[in-house]
Amino acid sequence: MKNTVLLFCFKNLNIMQSFIFSILIVIPFLTFTQSGSYYGNPSDASELCGIRVQASNSFSSNQEAQKALDKIIAVTGISKRFALYQCSGINNCEAITFRGIRYIFYDQNFMKSITTVAGSWTNLSILAHEVGHHVNAHSLDWLALASGEIQGITLEQKRQQEIEADEFSGFVLAKLGATLIQSQAAVKLASDDGDDSYSTHPSRSKRLSAIERGYNQAKGITTKPYSTVSLTEEDYFYLAYNSDKNEVKISNYTKCIQLESGSVSAYLNRGYVFKDEKRFTEALSDFDKVIELAKNSKSQSFKNCLDDGYLGKGWCYRQMIYSNENDADYYHQKAITEFTNAVNTDPNAINYLARADIYSERLYKTEENSYERSSMANKALNDYNSAARLDPNDPDIFSRRAFLYNHYLKDKNAALSDYKKACELKPNDLFSFVFMGRINYDLNNFESAIQNYSKAISIYPDGMSYYERAKSYIELEKYKEAITDFTKAISISKDTTNETWAVVDYNIIDIYWGRAYCFEKLNNYSSAISDYSKIIEITKDDPGSGTYKKRAKNYVKLKRNDLAVLDYNKAILIDPTNPDSYHARGYFYQFTLKKNDKALEDYNKAISIDSDYLPSYYNRGLIFGASGNPEKAISDFTKYIENSDEQDADVYYVRGLAYNDLENYATAIEDFNKSIELNPNYGLAYSRRGSAKFNLNNKTGACADWNKAVELGYDKAQSLIDENCQ
Repeated sequence: MKNTVLLFCFKNLNIMQSFIFSILIVIPFLTFTQSGSYYGNPSDASELCGIRVQASNSFSSNQEAQKALDKIIAVTGISKRFALYQCSGINNCEAITFRGIRYIFYDQNFMKSITTVAGSWTNLSILAHEVGHHVNAHSLDWLALASGEIQGITLEQKRQQEIEADEFSGFVLAKLGATLIQSQAAVKLASDDGDDSYSTHPSRSKRLSAIERGYNQAKGITTKPYSTVSLTEEDYFYLAYNSDKNEVKISNYTKCIQLESGSVSAYLNRGYVFKDEKRFTEALSDFDKVIELAKNSKSQSFKNCLDDGYLGKGWCYRQMIYSNENDADYYHQKAITEFTNAVNTDPNAINYLARADIYSERLYKTEENSYERSSMANKALNDYNSAARLDPNDPDIFSRRAFLYNHYLKDKNAALSDYKKACELKPNDLFSFVFMGRINYDLNNFESAIQNYSKAISIYPDGMSYYERAKSYIELEKYKEAITDFTKAISISKDTTNETWAVVDYNIIDIYWGRAYCFEKLNNYSSAISDYSKIIEITKDDPGSGTYKKRAKNYVKLKRNDLAVLDYNKAILIDPTNPDSYHARGYFYQFTLKKNDKALEDYNKAISIDSDYLPSYYNRGLIFGASGNPEKAISDFTKYIENSDEQDADVYYVRGLAYNDLENYATAIEDFNKSIELNPNYGLAYSRRGSAKFNLNNKTGACADWNKAVELGYDKAQSLIDENCQ
């Protein structure tokens, strides 16, 4: 742009650091935005605010600030060729140029006093003074100065600039109706009349005279000396930049480009607006233009914009992946190519992070345990490592690398380490605390998981964090604490105004299920029934049979068998092809109502639906054994034993009983042996084995087993000892 401070695309942090120390401002490293964005974006502003107050702040122009600025613009007729941002901690306001963009930073309380507090002329004069620096093109670009692209000014020149800004301030306050004394009040407070030869600011008397000249000028003329006759390319640039409407941005960036075809910043910013609007062809064209201008420019400032063009193209292709799923692999590769160009042009943390992210994002599309996934994951890891090395103070780098470690490299300990680092750098990083909680839960570190979720809740009391913490309490059998958290999660989920990113990670039914489980563990069956009833109410359009079965079991605990059988019937009605439902009702008939005939019907039905449904074979075998059908019992128990993934001491024991009934004592002893092998403390099995041995005339072995049974607590074996072992 003509007649403006030179735009400078700067990414050399070492030069920047040296420059900042040279002007005696102690600051941390700048943390640049990872995503690539407009020149003069809020991230740039945030970095600059961090420089001024040694802290990161959120930025937002508020109504008071706009009102104050509008007052100045209204009486001068100037164009708004600067950006306005809140920067808490600077106490008043300040004019700075950074990456070619003019900023006025303001403290919110300071700005509010201008528009709402009586006697605020002092603060308004300070704001007008800072605007005057921009109007008179005083503020030199910090980064351009750092690179040597432009030269700094002498103290004498600096003092002259302050005089010009004071004249502008006097002019503005006169137009706004202040008295001369009111217009000069701020300078009287902030200056003295000592020797100014080695100062950046003139003496008090010189500054007061400058304000008076500006004041008198405003009182003596009718035209506005600062008015803009016609809009320049710079005016259009700031009209675009300061707008929050994309169509206005595009229109004004286009007008800027029409007046200045070499405006790299306008092409770059318009390209990002096109990208946001998903007008990718136009966006790519603008980024190509940035690359062309940067390559052909003799100015190092513009050459430093080259990787910004590649980065913009990479972000376009990255977004196109999700708009063109059929060609996703093609656009993924195109994005990698452009991000690689950016890395090769300028190997900084931003560019490495962009490429790492594009590698990482497509991993879910690769086959697990494949060479492709392994290769891509390692490429992502290498880039995250490079980004972390170049910018070790960016928490996002560590949290993203942690995600890669956890989900794709299956290194949960490395993931935990990175999440911890992210939280050290960003103490209120909600996501990192939540993910640490999940990893610790997976690692059975439940106490640590609870601590992580507690911290997340202190940052933002989201229902998901309460839900996850409740799950950890359950693992520690702290059911009361879990119920408290489930209840809190329910109250948050009921509040439809509290919609957050986390709603996709759980739903209200999961919470009620969890709380009902805890109520059952505490024998609070009525409350459990209430929660299952709530689930049934919520899912009335598509209820699941499982909820009815769970509620039925709790009715049984309360001896409400009439309601229990209704729920079991409902479960079967909902899902008549589910063997679980028939088995559940059969179990209820067998063990609660003692109706083996009805239980047998249900077990037969379950087995007819699924010939390998083992629980029904086991329970049916028990009925056969109790009803004098040992052969059928043995058949069912054998089916269970031969097809079960786990060996169960009980099933060998009951099959041994059936063999015993057939007087097949040797085989019965084999099953009792196996039962005792699986459960060495099975006193009843020792007693039954002793009886089988006695029937085979092995009195010594029988007595030994009966004595062992008594030793293990089966007192009924004592009568056998008394009768047969004396």
